[in-house]
Amino acid sequence: MATPLPMKQIERLHQRLRHFNATPEGRSQTLRADLATIMIQRLSELGWTQKELARRCGKPESFISRLIHTDTNCTFEVAAHVLHTLGVQPRLVNADTLPAAHPQAPDAARTRDSA
Repeated sequence: MATPLPMKQIERLHQRLRHFNATPEGRSQTLRADLATIMIQRLSELGWTQKELARRCGKPESFISRLIHTDTNCTFEVAAHVLHTLGVQPRLVNADTLPAAHPQAPDAARTRDSA
């Protein structure tokens, strides 16, 4: 059984994570993770496979897989095209202006069906 980390060590790790998340690299990773999360959710809702999404987007299945696994970058145009194919109307919001109780805007990734 693993030994629990002391609270001071855990707090230091949290501080380092908060610092990283405030960097451009950290924000980029967060955006990639957000894109992947939306893609996974919509694929599940639509009952599509990555292969089906790739076919509908005109992209290689390996590229879709890399997006979902946050192993690649893409342009805004490509992200918008993939999300549009999934029925999502993407919109960037400033996370610093969102209420603290709501870490994500409820309408930040509305689908066409709910718009």
